Amino acid sequence: TIAEPTLNEPFHAPQPRAVTRKSKALLWTGAGVIVLMVAGWITHSVLSRTVFGPEDTAEAYLQAVVDGRAEDALEIMGPNLTDDLRALATDEVYQGAADRPDRFELGDVNFDGSAASDVSVDATIYQSGKAYPLELGLSESGTQAMVFNDWDLRSGMVSGRALYATGPTQLTVNDVEVDVEPSGLGATGATADSSSEMHDGQDISNWIEQYGLVLLPGTYTFTAPEGSEYLSHGDDLELTITPGEHSQTPIEFNQSYTEAFETDAVAQIAQRVESCLADATIRVDDCEAASWEDTGWNAMTDMQRTWEQPPEIELVPADPETEGETDLTQYSGPVTARVVDGSINVSYQVRDDEDDDWMDRDRIYSPFQGSGFEPMEFPITLDGDEIQVDYSALDQYNPSWLSQEFRD
Repeated sequence: TIAEPTLNEPFHAPQPRAVTRKSKALLWTGAGVIVLMVAGWITHSVLSRTVFGPEDTAEAYLQAVVDGRAEDALEIMGPNLTDDLRALATDEVYQGAADRPDRFELGDVNFDGSAASDVSVDATIYQSGKAYPLELGLSESGTQAMVFNDWDLRSGMVSGRALYATGPTQLTVNDVEVDVEPSGLGATGATADSSSEMHDGQDISNWIEQYGLVLLPGTYTFTAPEGSEYLSHGDDLELTITPGEHSQTPIEFNQSYTEAFETDAVAQIAQRVESCLADATIRVDDCEAASWEDTGWNAMTDMQRTWEQPPEIELVPADPETEGETDLTQYSGPVTARVVDGSINVSYQVRDDEDDDWMDRDRIYSPFQGSGFEPMEFPITLDGDEIQVDYSALDQYNPSWLSQEFRD
């Protein structure tokens, strides 16, 4: 039982317990944690939308383009590009390009309401004084600094593409030598780097998407591969890529013959064909095809050959399917020289018996036509800078033009 105070004792109210030093420390620590959590949340929210936000990735990408750092720009574009498509997108090549973009501006960041992980960033990039609006699509991909979202560029790239259709496996681009494989589309002829105009009148968009080489905006100079006296790869090519646009002009260096090849080949063959006009002989050593005698008489003498109609020599593709009106300066496949027309007037004297007087005669014959009136042909090949002609057709005489005495 509790004794009740007497009237003579004063009343004392209960005293609160003293707060210990340890309790005070715990209280301050808890408050500090709450403050740090709030500050951290605010900082995270700010940084995730600025320093580590999608606009940061967009800015890094466009800044790399403006700085000429092609490899950094492609790294931001993600791993969806194979190495062979990046062959021309190197820092050294890109920094040698003319008319590269010189500045950019960032606009609004638009968060997709249906998917917070997908955003778009409005931007404008400037090339040769012209503004090109962009909408860069980005998606969250992993984290940075352990806690901040990372962003991958998914769409809206400023890069374009160009199809390397035909040419050698090493190109000089902006004075930089690059190893690159051509797609080989439309290749024809005898050499691996010759082609027809496979793209004429055709939509090559699908080929560009699949095989096109990535090129960042700018003007590129492709140096024509070194040729020779008789073979050429054409002229240098200048190609301009604008932001996000593919080139409809393929990169082509088609090996073809030079005008000197045709001129020199025709001159060489014409010189050999002149041997068919040998005089004072039935058999012509350097042109057996022109061997001829008048078999109706027992003796002939004083033979003189002249052109009744001088032959014309033309060079044509050996493949009948590509013959047509092919310009040899646009072709590099096998070639044949064809002797068109060409007839010989031979004047001579004949007799049957030794006591007979010689009688004048003349005859016209065509040594360069076959039994079906096809023109005589000489296959031509190149050995370096040497034109080699197969003259075997001239080495065959027509037995119907010779008596048994003069046949082999």
